[in-house]
Amino acid sequence: MANVLKKIVVSNPLINFEMHAHAEMYDCIENDEEMAAFYHHLLDIADHYENQGIDRPLYRSMIYAMIAYSTDCNINAQMLLL
Repeated sequence: MANVLKKIVVSNPLINFEMHAHAEMYDCIENDEEMAAFYHHLLDIADHYENQGIDRPLYRSMIYAMIAYSTDCNINAQMLLL
């Protein structure tokens, strides 16, 4: 199966959140399955922050922006249609 998800190759946004280990993991992703699992992992981290009462809306927005870039589909616009 061909890889259809695009990978950010310039200026990984995870570095801006001081998530250097995650940025390195992202750089090592080789296929769509790994990328999907990685995005799920980032969303799990966002959920963990929210469950702990830590509000980080910019972090979640960054994840959605990364997914939107990878899929060529704006998730935020799709969620408005639900």
